[in-house]
Amino acid sequence: MFRILTVCTGNICRSPLAAHLLQSKLGHERIDVQSAGVGALEGAPMPDPAQDIAARLGLIWYADHQGKQISSQDAVTADLILALDRGHRRRIVELHPPAVRYTYTLTEFAHIASNMPESDLSEILQRADSAEHGALEAVSRSRGVVPPLESPDALDIADPYRRPIEVYEQSSAQIVTAVDSIVAYFNHTARLHKDLLAEPRRNGH
Repeated sequence: MFRILTVCTGNICRSPLAAHLLQSKLGHERIDVQSAGVGALEGAPMPDPAQDIAARLGLIWYADHQGKQISSQDAVTADLILALDRGHRRRIVELHPPAVRYTYTLTEFAHIASNMPESDLSEILQRADSAEHGALEAVSRSRGVVPPLESPDALDIADPYRRPIEVYEQSSAQIVTAVDSIVAYFNHTARLHKDLLAEPRRNGH
């Protein structure tokens, strides 16, 4: 099982939306996506505007969601952590320093994955234990190699909590765009990994 953890502040707006979008769109049994907050409103539900957006996106889990505080064990057991802004990324690494190797902001991971050279990806997937771990290794190796986003602020998803509905809409749109890029990347790596594994059989080896 490949474990993804999305993290924001209160775990009632951004990270649960990102987690459930990822889980619903990836939709296969090898990936488990959870969410947590670095300053969680534990047990709190999603605010009404966030619930409305979740419903509009076709997600049905939102009424049962409760804020959950991230633990060091969460950081230890995750294969990939997607923070919703740079402050969350920093807090996660402070909580569990080795997580620096597999913690990204959501938009950072999406940007690197979207600019991954196909040749580099194929080379890594040929020897990967799984498509998901190969996909993560490829992004890790390209970190600092793929040109960065034009503005560092683009690494952050706007926090909509207790702000106007327009901010909720902006935030959710940013999340959907990043999630779609990440889903496309994982789906592509899964297909490519399957094809690479089949090549020896096709060649009679």
